Amino acid sequence: MLAVVLSACAAPVIDSEGAVAPQGTSPAAEAEGAADGVVGDTTATTESSTTTVITTTTTAPEDDVIPKTPPERVPPTSPAPPPQRGSGGEVPDDYLAAVLADAAERTGVAVEALDVVEAAAVVWPDGSLGCPQPGREYIQVLIDGYRVVVSAAETTLDYRLDGRGNFFICDAPKAPPES
Repeated sequence: MLAVVLSACAAPVIDSEGAVAPQGTSPAAEAEGAADGVVGDTTATTESSTTTVITTTTTAPEDDVIPKTPPERVPPTSPAPPPQRGSGGEVPDDYLAAVLADAAERTGVAVEALDVVEAAAVVWPDGSLGCPQPGREYIQVLIDGYRVVVSAAETTLDYRLDGRGNFFICDAPKAPPES
């Protein structure tokens, strides 16, 4: 906006030979533009007794104006890998260790004396994890989880685990679904 006001109100620019230069250009700017296609920013200042005119010309090579290739897309991150399977069958080691610690506390038997009868990955048919309680409602979706059966002395504990390692003891177990 300022450049428009200056060029509209400015007095004619007179070059070194006394000729009137066309409006909006200066002899220095014309010389710059004529020099073998030089590109870049040029600024010329011409002074007269009443007015100072500053003309700025900016030129960029066509290659720098619009990128020819789109920016590279970053692929989305992949979901977290499934839990690592442990030495207790298909149950992750940290899940099995938590179950054994709970069984030892409940039975008063050392963890080393516990016997793991069964430890397997299971797809439970609903939120009850195969152990529905009377009067409760459960989500009706397939749930990845685990079943761990632990024997201690004369006690057998049937643990039901969800895919995150949360567990409970099933007092009235049903057979796990066929996988």
